[in-house]
Amino acid sequence: DFAACKSCHYDNRNGGHPDWQYMVDDPLNWATAALDEAVVDAKYAYTANLMNDVHMSHGMEFPYPMSMANCVTCHAGKIDLILDNSNFTKETCMSCHPVDGNDAWPGEDYAQGKRAPALEYLWASHVDPVTGLPVPVTFHDVNAFPNCQECHTVASGFTFDYYHTGYDPAIYDANGVRYDETYTVAFNDISIAGNIMTIDLTVSDAAIDPNVYVSFYGWDSKNFIVPSHTRDANRNRYEFGGTTNVLFPTFEEVAPLNYVLTVDLAAWTGGQPGAIPDLIADGTIRKAEVTIAPRLSVDGVAVGLDAVTQTFDVGANLLVDNYFKGTNAIVDTAKCDVCHDQLAVTFHGGRGRGGDIVACRNCHNPTYPGSHIEMASRSIENYVHAIHSFQAFDIDENFHDDAAPDDPTHVPSFDPVRSLRYDTHIKHTFPNFTIRNCEACHVKAGFDPDGNGPLPAYPVTYNVPDQTQTIPGVLSASDNPLTWYTIVDSGGFPGSIAVENPDGRAISGNIGEKVVGPASRACGGCHRADFINADAAGDLASFNAHTEAFGTYVDNDSGDVTLFAIIDKIMTLFE
Repeated sequence: DFAACKSCHYDNRNGGHPDWQYMVDDPLNWATAALDEAVVDAKYAYTANLMNDVHMSHGMEFPYPMSMANCVTCHAGKIDLILDNSNFTKETCMSCHPVDGNDAWPGEDYAQGKRAPALEYLWASHVDPVTGLPVPVTFHDVNAFPNCQECHTVASGFTFDYYHTGYDPAIYDANGVRYDETYTVAFNDISIAGNIMTIDLTVSDAAIDPNVYVSFYGWDSKNFIVPSHTRDANRNRYEFGGTTNVLFPTFEEVAPLNYVLTVDLAAWTGGQPGAIPDLIADGTIRKAEVTIAPRLSVDGVAVGLDAVTQTFDVGANLLVDNYFKGTNAIVDTAKCDVCHDQLAVTFHGGRGRGGDIVACRNCHNPTYPGSHIEMASRSIENYVHAIHSFQAFDIDENFHDDAAPDDPTHVPSFDPVRSLRYDTHIKHTFPNFTIRNCEACHVKAGFDPDGNGPLPAYPVTYNVPDQTQTIPGVLSASDNPLTWYTIVDSGGFPGSIAVENPDGRAISGNIGEKVVGPASRACGGCHRADFINADAAGDLASFNAHTEAFGTYVDNDSGDVTLFAIIDKIMTLFE
């Protein structure tokens, strides 16, 4: 019920955030406060009703995880009402779309992939639906035509719902039915004989490509000692994509929609930490996780399907239920989908990885350093905590122009837009009020996830990690941005802008990879992110010293010998 919201967000109140439109419509002038405030106020005036404030904040300022065109995220059950042609107006369009998008069209300097494209870009790139040929539309004027339906009549066929179905085409079909409900995959059986694992699976449609991943848990932990994404000495991975190879000797359709895949556990050679049969024999590997990550394209769109996972005891030759999932789940993916609608679609499009957080661990394992996030592990808890603390990706690329990325003679120059965007990003706060609201993602402590009442034995899944269940891991090195910024009073609008800081960043760019324990990784996912975002070099050093004194914080080597030696030493303490 939005009645309470409307006590402030009403239809005859002037909007107070013209910077929302300004930052996406004219990025360079926004970042340098180049336009007079009166000009900005006049150009970007809007009514502070609920639609404008919600659409603009989510579609322009906040790093909203979904496309704003996926209206069903908020308007489930009301799509026909909100896309009625009477709502096809200048105000509705401009609540999500900038008009000009200067230097921010796709492929230009300040383009942002998840933002609604500028109206001028859409008109310039218009394709005639009959001929299929590009026919730029030059007669639009949002000021002269405030009500789009004056031309876009029902009789014309080009109505509001023609341009917006209300559904992300990667998640929903034309009728608003989720693809993950229509197309499914399932395990029939998994067995092992000698070094050959046999996987029997079924798909619901012949068009589904059943990619299969096989990962091997270390000891009785929730992490993999050999994840599917790890290559052996011959660059092979336990990731099957439809082509038989030395790791997957056979793949056969034994009945319609029923496939049998074999996996050779002895064929993975070299690499850390050793041969699979040897690790099984010495008790390092006791269980495997097999994932079906289905892929499917519909009308040229790679659609989101749900991955399914099955734990398998390699010694007992038995399927295992509820291994850190089901009734023992750590995270409730339904909570993730409140914002993401289908987890991973917006950042791993077409790879069939929604539905089960365990599937994420095939790649997001503690043995990998963060590839885009500095001083982080790629483990799922570290990545998710850092991202939801708004630590930014690839900051060594954030503060300078990339006008000539392939020209070794080009000296990057300070970029005020990227710098101010970074500063805006890191100052956001996780929805549901605070990152400390752990139950926004984690299962609720002490209660049955099915809502059947209190279960005092149900675990608190966001305590400090249990070291018997979580292996040590490795953090990536620090980044070394070529330029840095400081925020100053602009004397105009917006009131603060980013300018180059000749002293550079306070946090050192010379911190190498570190081997750390699970608490440093999981808790540090939030705490390190906060210190990094604040460029608080002293606080970061203090936190790292704390984790070293009461845990593990050791320099890694290029071959990961140190990493795997520490993992083995610590985990065998709990034998």
